[in-house]
Amino acid sequence: MKNVRLLICGIFTSLILSTTAAFAATPPPVITSAEVDLSNGQLIIFGNNFGGALAVLFGGATMVLDTFDSSMIIADLPTTDPGTYSLIVQTAPSARYTTSMSVTMGIQGPTGPQGPQGLQGPTGPVGPQGPMGPMGPMGPQGVKGDTGATGATGATGATGATGPEGPQGPSGIVATAFSSGYGKNPVPSNASPSIDFISVTPTVSITAGQKIIVIANKALGSTAAGGAAELNLWICYQSTAPGSTIQSIGGGILGNRVPQNTRITFGINGIINNLAAGTYMVGMCGQSSATNAPNWNSNEYGYVSAFVTN
Repeated sequence: MKNVRLLICGIFTSLILSTTAAFAATPPPVITSAEVDLSNGQLIIFGNNFGGALAVLFGGATMVLDTFDSSMIIADLPTTDPGTYSLIVQTAPSARYTTSMSVTMGIQGPTGPQGPQGLQGPTGPVGPQGPMGPMGPMGPQGVKGDTGATGATGATGATGATGPEGPQGPSGIVATAFSSGYGKNPVPSNASPSIDFISVTPTVSITAGQKIIVIANKALGSTAAGGAAELNLWICYQSTAPGSTIQSIGGGILGNRVPQNTRITFGINGIINNLAAGTYMVGMCGQSSATNAPNWNSNEYGYVSAFVTN
């Protein structure tokens, strides 16, 4: 009987060590933003979990890496031609350890609005009146001549040459961004802040008057007894300026729930407008009650796409 107990304890210990090793797997890479440095012919990539055997592709071409660490990569651009290119970062040969986004170079932005008209200057002083000249003698009235005959209609002239082609108008979509990854779990409503991003957050830059279209999806679930409830979701944005807070749009999708041992994909989208020029993080926000937030414990990857339009 003693030997049987020792065997069972050994099997239980092996299961615990195997489970621990599975949860300690290296997290996948995440791209948060990218900047083009045309003067040096380089691309600067920002994100997380860039360690390990690193492969970076730009428009399908493998990039030469100048330097990289876990949160930044600097690589030589294989081309500087204007256009939109796919950017892929891979730390292991599987879809789980691959992340991507689109990078746009060299597209001219729209013409800015015309400034307001300046104030009218003051009226100048009236000049002095000049002396009246002498009245000349009235000449004799001439004899009225006969009305001349109407001339023949002239021949239609030749059609003029076609004028030059006008300039191309601004594109409807001027920039895009994409990101995928785990994100965070829903925060309790009594936390500070009481609402937070639960998806990854791609970053976009806009000028005054432009809009951001955001599409976000994330798998959320629960293994807790009784499942999880009272999940509220919004589309949110946050300026990268220091001190900026997370802002939500719309009334939210409220009161979501799942039964125990269930995980489903939640989706939400929105259009963010009336923003000042600047750089913004966008994505899915979520919160739950203080009693239900811990029950949302079986969450997976999320995907977020952002489009900048005029």
